[in-house]
Amino acid sequence: MEIEEVLTYLGCFGRYQRFIFFLICFVMLPCAMVRHVSVFLGASPDYYCKVYDNQTYELDSSLKQCTIPREFDNATNQWVWDQCRYYDVDINITHTSPDCFPSGEASTCQNWVFDRSQFDDTIVSEFDLVCDREWLLGLSRVMIPIGNIFGAIILGQVADIYGRKHTFFTSLLFTFIAGFMTTFSPNLITHLIGQFGLGFFHTAVYIVAMVIGIEIVTTNYRPMVITMFLSFHVVGSMLLSMLAYVVNNNWQRLLFTVSISWLIYFPYYWLIPESLRWLIDQRRYMKAHSVIDKISRHNDIELPPNFFSKTLPSFMDERHHPATLLSAFKRRHIAFRVFVACLVWFTIFCTSYGINVKSTTLLVNPYLRPLVGAAVELPAFFLTWLFVHTIGRRIVLSISMLLAGMSLIASSLTNQVIIIITFAFLGKLFISCSYAVAHLMTLEFLPTPVRGVGFGVAIASGCVGTVVSPFIEKLGVAWLPLPFILFGGTTIVAGILALFLPKTFNRKLPETFEEGVAMKRSDSKSKNEVSDAEKAEELTEHLAEVDDD
Repeated sequence: MEIEEVLTYLGCFGRYQRFIFFLICFVMLPCAMVRHVSVFLGASPDYYCKVYDNQTYELDSSLKQCTIPREFDNATNQWVWDQCRYYDVDINITHTSPDCFPSGEASTCQNWVFDRSQFDDTIVSEFDLVCDREWLLGLSRVMIPIGNIFGAIILGQVADIYGRKHTFFTSLLFTFIAGFMTTFSPNLITHLIGQFGLGFFHTAVYIVAMVIGIEIVTTNYRPMVITMFLSFHVVGSMLLSMLAYVVNNNWQRLLFTVSISWLIYFPYYWLIPESLRWLIDQRRYMKAHSVIDKISRHNDIELPPNFFSKTLPSFMDERHHPATLLSAFKRRHIAFRVFVACLVWFTIFCTSYGINVKSTTLLVNPYLRPLVGAAVELPAFFLTWLFVHTIGRRIVLSISMLLAGMSLIASSLTNQVIIIITFAFLGKLFISCSYAVAHLMTLEFLPTPVRGVGFGVAIASGCVGTVVSPFIEKLGVAWLPLPFILFGGTTIVAGILALFLPKTFNRKLPETFEEGVAMKRSDSKSKNEVSDAEKAEELTEHLAEVDDD
C-alpha cells in the first residue's frame, strides 16, 4: 500500500487527525501576531522639537507658535509644523503664558515631544527614529520580512533533512527567545537583531505547521486544512489589533504579551507526532510503525496482524541521503514549477502591499485595519474552498490574480474616492483568494523530500516582495499611478503563467521526485488522481489479499 492508502485506512480525517489539526490551527494565532506586530511597534505618532524639560505634546499653543517653525499648506488649507527644527529662544514660563524671544535661524532638534494620545510608546519615541534617523524606522519595519526570507529557505531545508517535528519545536523555542530579546532590548541594534531573529524562526513554525497539516490528511481534506489555517491566521491579526488597543500600543507590553503566548505551545511536543510521510520517505520505518500504531489506537482502527509487513518495507531503519533543493532543480519540470510559484508569491505580496496602500489611506485608524481586512479575507478564503472543489486550483488561482491585478490598476487611475474604495476592496478579495490557492497548490505539487524547502522558497519570494514594494512605491514621484500599474501588471503576468502549473485537484501528494515530475497540466485523469472512495475500494481488495495470506 502507498502512504495515501495507509492514511485512508487509518481514517481520512479521523479523531486523531482532527485533534492534531486543531492544535496546529491555534499555532497560527501567534504566527500572525509576529508577522504583523511591526505595524504597531513602528507606529509613528506626531511629534515636534522639545524645548524644555517635562514638556508635553500640544496641538497648538502660544509656546508652540513661538518656538516651532510652520508653513501654510495650500493643498490641505492647514498650518504644517516643522518636526525637525525649532527656534532657539529664551523662555520665561509663567502660570498663564510664556514670553518667547526668537533669536536667529531655526536650529536642528536634539530631543522631541511625542503625541501619546493614540500610541502610548512605540520604538519611534523610544529610540527617536525621527528626522535624520527616520530611515532606521523603515529598516526596523523590514527586519522581520528579511528574517523571513533567510529562515524560510534555511529552516525549510532543515525540516526536510532533520524532520518536521524537531524543526518545529526548535524554531518555537528560538522564536520565544528572540521575542524576549526584542522586548527588553537596551538599544536599537539589539532590537533590530531581535526582530530579525523573530522573522527567521517564526516563519519556520508557520511553514512546518502548514506542511504537517497538509501531510497528515488525505486528498479531499487538503483545501479545508489550508482554509482553516489561514482563517485562524486572520483571527490572530485581529487579536493583535485588539491587544494593541488594550495596552494603548505600548510597544514593550505588546511585544511581551505576544512573546509569552508562545509558552502555551511547548506542551505540543508530547502531542504532535512526526510526519508519517517524511518518516517513510526517510526510511525511518521503526518510528513510522510507532506513529501508525498511535493513529490507529486513537481512531479505534484495528489493524490486521500482518498490516505492517504489507505497508512498510522493513521494521528496521535504513540509511538514506536526504534530498536538497538543488536536487529538485535538476528536474526541469519541478524547477519550472518552483519558479512560477515564486513569481506568483512575489506578485501576490506586492499587490497586497499596493492594495493596502490604497485602502489604508482611506482608513486612518490602525486598530480597525485588521478588522476591515478580516471582513474581506475570511469570505475570500471560504469562497476559495468552495471553488477549488468545483472549478479547480489553477483556474481559480489564475482568474483571481488577473482580477486582482486589474482591480489595482483601475484603482490607481482615478481620483474618485468611491471608485478607489470599490476597486481596493475587490482587489483585496481577489488577492486573498490567490493567497489561499497559492498555499494549497505549492504544497500539493512539491514532492515530500523537498516540500519544506520548496514551500519555504515560495514564501521567501513573497517576503522579497514585501521588502522591495516600498521602494517600488517611490516610483510614484515620477507618475503617481506607476507603482500600482507595475504591481498590477506583474500580477496579471503571474496569473497567466499559473496556468502552466500542474493540476493537483483530486491527486495524491507526490512522495518522490519521479511522482512530482509525472504530474501534468492535463485535466485528463491520471493514475495519481484518485478519490477517497476509490482508495477505499482498492484497500478492500488489498486487505482481502492480506487476509488470504
